[in-house]
Amino acid sequence: MTKAEYMEQLQKKLDRFGRELKEEIMEDYRQHFAEGQKQGKSDEEIIRELGNIEEMIRELDEADKENAREGNDPGQAESGFHQYAWPYRAVELECDAADIELERSADGQVSIWYEIPGSDTINRRLVFYQREEGDVLYAGIKENKQKTKGILESIRINKEWFRLGNPVLKVKLPEGLERLSFSTSSGDVCAQGISVDTFLGNTASGDVTMKEASAKQIQLKVASGDLELTGIRAVGLKVNSASGHIEIEDAKTETAQVSTASGDIEIEDAKAQTAQISTASGDVDLKGISADDLSVESASGDIAACAEVKKCHCGAVRGDIDLKATGPAEQISVNAVRGDIYLTLEGAGGMKAEVAAHYGTAHISWAGECKKVSAGTYTFGDGSCRVEASTRSGNLEISG
Repeated sequence: MTKAEYMEQLQKKLDRFGRELKEEIMEDYRQHFAEGQKQGKSDEEIIRELGNIEEMIRELDEADKENAREGNDPGQAESGFHQYAWPYRAVELECDAADIELERSADGQVSIWYEIPGSDTINRRLVFYQREEGDVLYAGIKENKQKTKGILESIRINKEWFRLGNPVLKVKLPEGLERLSFSTSSGDVCAQGISVDTFLGNTASGDVTMKEASAKQIQLKVASGDLELTGIRAVGLKVNSASGHIEIEDAKTETAQVSTASGDIEIEDAKAQTAQISTASGDVDLKGISADDLSVESASGDIAACAEVKKCHCGAVRGDIDLKATGPAEQISVNAVRGDIYLTLEGAGGMKAEVAAHYGTAHISWAGECKKVSAGTYTFGDGSCRVEASTRSGNLEISG
């Protein structure tokens, strides 16, 4: 039997188990093959060392039943508490698989509490680490890659680990840090009341929740989780999610960049001088937005916005745009390729608007008298509010 045939058989046998466990076991086997090949072993020799797949599956089933048995004691959790008085410039946290909880410290010190659930075997696999490099503190929960373990041991570890939940890292931080950063591969992050100069965060498959936080710069990036921000105060805000939902409420910032590849964006009661919002295949819903310069883009989702703006641009390729512009707007541009446009103007004076619905209908309304100046050009009120509207194969509906 070749390596390819053996791995194909293994993958089929593991299909009935959970995705995380399946991938963990497959990776262990891949590494075993790689190590054996480095040592000059043939596929047959490596396969003999790995053993019969059916026997491994039976062992896995037994481990599953044992862990599921009522009253099964998984063992004592490992936990610890550390406190640091040194005036650090920055704190950097990194976790392979752990939830991170961040809070403001009341005593001006950095304190870290951690817990790794499960048996001694799991504790030996995951370790808490800490180190100092000058005025930077590094801490987290990492996988002990130096630990040598058999494949069957790895199976039992992972079955028990997934049942017990993620380890937890709780950190309290004083105000005045120059930089706080975190990264985690599969855990959620919750930050409450943090105040630092720069806040940087990155997670692969966990959610990020941030409340009542302030910083000069906030940058958050999530691969497949949701982002929820409430009560944020920042000079610059930049958040991105590849396939998750972004929700922001009560935020004040000078510049804001909010983007997602395949998730929705909801923003309510937010104020910024410049805001750029974009999604590739999700909807955008904005309520109570105030911005000097607002740009909203969606490739294949709808845009709904109620905003007090000076300048505003909304663009959608395959989606409708519903924009209610309030306040002293000066310039508005709305462009929909394959969707309808609904533009409502309130209090706009001395404003120029350009509306283009290429293959849809444009609905434009203003609380005042409307006058058609020329083909596609309309003025409202005293004539200082001017709208240029166009469509290729749709209709124009103008009311005033």
